[in-house]
Amino acid sequence: MAGRSIDRINKQRMAMLDLAEQNANGTALKIEEIVRCFLIPAINDLFEDDEMPCILSQAHNDQNTLLQEFIAERVRDVAQRFVAVIQKSLPHVSLEIIFSSIFFIISSVAV
Repeated sequence: MAGRSIDRINKQRMAMLDLAEQNANGTALKIEEIVRCFLIPAINDLFEDDEMPCILSQAHNDQNTLLQEFIAERVRDVAQRFVAVIQKSLPHVSLEIIFSSIFFIISSVAV
């Protein structure tokens, strides 16, 4: 069940990001738009899947390594795409800061 929910969220994230990039006509997206593309599908899914917040919270808070690895494998391609888009929008920001910011966003949603 978790895998299907993650896949559904990722599909929506990619569709929103594709549309945002298409509308930007080659220019860098505003960071707010990127964050919106990342968060809205997950927030919408909260209303459809009662167990998903618990699973994500468990993976994050309990340091469930097996569950974290499962989720990481499911989101790897999407995460790489979002990092690339963020780098295009914020070329002066280091990868370390980008990863820290992404971790903060995920952490704030997973509690």
